[in-house]
Amino acid sequence: MEHLLNPPMKTSVRILATACLGAVILSSTPLHAEEPTRDETIAAKLAKTESIGKLTLEMKGPEVEKLLGAADSKSKNVHEEGGGGEWVQTWKFAKQGIELRMGSEKEKEVKRILLITAKPACKLATARGVKIGATKEEVEKAYKDVKATDASFAEEGTFAVGSISPGLVFQFKDGKVSTILLGELGD
Repeated sequence: MEHLLNPPMKTSVRILATACLGAVILSSTPLHAEEPTRDETIAAKLAKTESIGKLTLEMKGPEVEKLLGAADSKSKNVHEEGGGGEWVQTWKFAKQGIELRMGSEKEKEVKRILLITAKPACKLATARGVKIGATKEEVEKAYKDVKATDASFAEEGTFAVGSISPGLVFQFKDGKVSTILLGELGD
């Protein structure tokens, strides 16, 4: 028992304990964070730079109404499970050809834009100048450098940028843009 109290042995035990603790910490900490994919990097930039007219993702409801006026209709405020568990509504602006999916974390909180849908009556352009009625070639020219490499979230025959969250999708009818979607595309 006397040898356990020997100071050199105490130092050895301390060193061994410190080494073990260090090994546990290192094994639970990733050596490198997983790099975002090209599409995820583009999506992160898209969330900050893309728009349809002056409408941008995360824009608050009062700013939207300042730009577009009062919505023609607003759906019931519904709490969605999964994902972020947001309170969501759909705001429709029929004359402007705009439909907005609005969300908030709390039921009575000010809503913000989660998804912008531009339909045939919409005259607004994206940040790179693409409008409803543009040709597929015009979309390709404007967005070829950021085209999604994994567009599994978009329907076949569309042109997609970014990822599902957020994404920018151009839908075509007869070779021309018929719908533009910008935002959270998971639903």
